[in-house]
Amino acid sequence: MKNKYKKGAVSILGAIVLAIFIFVILKEYLHIDLQAIFINDQVINTYHQIQTSLINFWNQYLQHPVNFFWNAFLENMQKIHDGQPTIFNEVGQNLTVPLQIH
Repeated sequence: MKNKYKKGAVSILGAIVLAIFIFVILKEYLHIDLQAIFINDQVINTYHQIQTSLINFWNQYLQHPVNFFWNAFLENMQKIHDGQPTIFNEVGQNLTVPLQIH
């Protein structure tokens, strides 16, 4: 596996630290009062609308598929731990690949 950091890629943690640093500098330079922003009724209402929309999106579209894959992952990890064949081994034995000779 190649090491991406030798090529100059920025890690996620580094990007987060850089973003926080830039945010603090801009906040101090522009003299922004964050408390005044977050106690504003319009900001609070917008936050609650976004929160409600995200919760509804999770419940309607993402929860079932994510739980399915998570439970399948946990089941396969337990099978690996117990030394049993995983679902991939079991299904793979029944697969046939047709050979195409040109």
